[in-house]
Amino acid sequence: MSVKRIYYVKHARQTYARDASATPTIIEVKKKDGTPKMGRGGRPMTRRVIAKDKGTPLPLKKCSKCGDTIGVGDPYLYWEPYFRSSTTVVRCMKATCFPRPSERESSLMQGVLAAQESVEDSLADLSDVDETSFFEDLQQEMVDALDEVIEQYQEADENFGGQGSSEAGQRAEELESQKDEVESVSFDDPPERDELDACDNEEHETNTEGCDDCDTIVDEAMTNWRDEQASNLQEALIF
Repeated sequence: MSVKRIYYVKHARQTYARDASATPTIIEVKKKDGTPKMGRGGRPMTRRVIAKDKGTPLPLKKCSKCGDTIGVGDPYLYWEPYFRSSTTVVRCMKATCFPRPSERESSLMQGVLAAQESVEDSLADLSDVDETSFFEDLQQEMVDALDEVIEQYQEADENFGGQGSSEAGQRAEELESQKDEVESVSFDDPPERDELDACDNEEHETNTEGCDDCDTIVDEAMTNWRDEQASNLQEALIF
C-alpha cells in the first residue's frame, strides 16, 4: 500500500501574491552548517526568490473536509495525494477531520480500506443489533470490495503477461487469501430467551416475561453475543 505521509504545521502563516514588478533574486542554497550546497558537477546550488506584494494577501487555507478557515497562527495538517505533484490536501486539527487511511491511499487498495472503515463504523454501535444478518451483510460488503480490487489487480497483471509474477499479480493473490479469510468467518445465532438460565425467582416458572432480573440476563447475553460476532469479523479485517 502507499498511504501518504501526514505533515503537521504548528502555525499557519499569511501568504502573499508575487510582486510582478520585482526582479527575481538569485541566492545560494546552503546546508545547515552554513556551507554551500553543491549540485551536479560540483557547482553551488542556487534558487530564485521572487518578492511578495505585502499589499495583496492570498486567501487563507480552508479545511477540505469541514470547510472552516484556518487562521493565521492556527495549526493544521496536510498531505500530498499525488506522486511528484505540488497539490496538497489541507485539514484542520479537529478529530473529526483527521484523514483516514483510505483518504491518503493512492493505490487500488483505496477501495478495500474504505470498505473496511465502513464496516468498522457499523460495528461501533451494536446496541440495536439482534440478527445475524447484520454481520453477514457487513461480511458481504467486505468481500465485494475485495473482489472488485482483486479483479483490477488481475487485469493489471494480464498487461504484464498474466503469469501472476508481477507486483499486481502478487497483490491479487494476497487479497484472494484475505478474502478467503473474511468469507470463512461464521456467525452464531443470537441467544433465545427461553434457552437462557432464568433467575432464581420461582414464581414465574418458565415464563420470564416482565421479570427485571431475567431481562438483565437476556441483555447481558445479547451484549456478549454482539461483541463476539463483531470480534470474529474484525479479526479478519486486519490487513
